[in-house]
Amino acid sequence: MSLQLEPRSVSQLEPSELAEESAVPIETIRYYQSIGLLPPPTRSGRKALYSRAHLERLTKIKELRSKGWSLKAISAFLEDDRHKDQKSYSRALRGNYSLLELSQITAVPTEILDALVQDGVLKPKDVDGKTFSEIDVALAKNSLSLLSFGLPLTEVLRLAKSYHSAVEELAEAAAELFAKEIREPILSKNGADAAGRVVETYEAVFSNAVELVTLHFEKELALASFRLLERIGTDAELTIVKERIEREDEVGANE
Repeated sequence: MSLQLEPRSVSQLEPSELAEESAVPIETIRYYQSIGLLPPPTRSGRKALYSRAHLERLTKIKELRSKGWSLKAISAFLEDDRHKDQKSYSRALRGNYSLLELSQITAVPTEILDALVQDGVLKPKDVDGKTFSEIDVALAKNSLSLLSFGLPLTEVLRLAKSYHSAVEELAEAAAELFAKEIREPILSKNGADAAGRVVETYEAVFSNAVELVTLHFEKELALASFRLLERIGTDAELTIVKERIEREDEVGANE
């Protein structure tokens, strides 16, 4: 009696088929899998099967490689959304990207990145000033997005410089406060577990502090924008804004 295997989907590809359709050698495909750039295939018995998603990702990798991108830059580009909502201090330390790699990942010209560094929007994580982290990838992309709306670069940089000088001082003070009021008491009482407790507590405090600052700026910017709209906006603009607020209130009340 022979073993009957389920017929594979027409959307599934065997290794040789994936290699043929993507024009990428099987050995290269396996290497991309080994470094985490390409997810592993599913299996049907002993047979490896790839999906159309694998083909699309492989095609994108090949395209970026043809433009001279490094595998590290490609990996960061493809995985950018993975940590975007994570409020973790390690996000500011994770990743080791040169300015050129940062430009490749974000599509932001190096001249603009240089200006963002000079005005404090981007801050290298090493003392030599040559290495950037995952959070710098997000910052650069957001900066480019603002410029795409038509905001002048000089004005964006002016605001960024003012914001950076205030935030840097505040961040230093907050770090000192944690060290004095939380770290020192933990170290004095927790013995062998002290180091772990310090890091665990800092992660929790960090997440809450980032959320607090984000919410506060969100509120202040919204209020400032609405006050300005009340002064210079048309009746039609004000009506639309108020209707949207009312609709959101109704949705919130029904949840």
